[in-house]
Amino acid sequence: MDKRNLTEIRKSLIWSIPLFLLLLTMSIWSILYSLYQTVDDLNKLAPSVRITPFVPIALCVPIISITGIIIAIQKSVPCTEDAIKIPTRIFYPP
Repeated sequence: MDKRNLTEIRKSLIWSIPLFLLLLTMSIWSILYSLYQTVDDLNKLAPSVRITPFVPIALCVPIISITGIIIAIQKSVPCTEDAIKIPTRIFYPP
């Protein structure tokens, strides 16, 4: 896919924005369900606490999802390269 072909970028928005919204919803659900329950158990001084390795990753997924939605919308609307530069650096570091 050509990076500057607007019709291809707009076609990809049909599946990319719902996918990012699904990731955002699932990560927020995971944070509320797992992380909140773990912190609550720690607060109650529970004898055993289940700490899963996915929860720290789930904290980063909402930021990535929101940034992905912003970049997808910015690329579908014709604008200058300077406006896209900062959010693009999050996904593609130099």
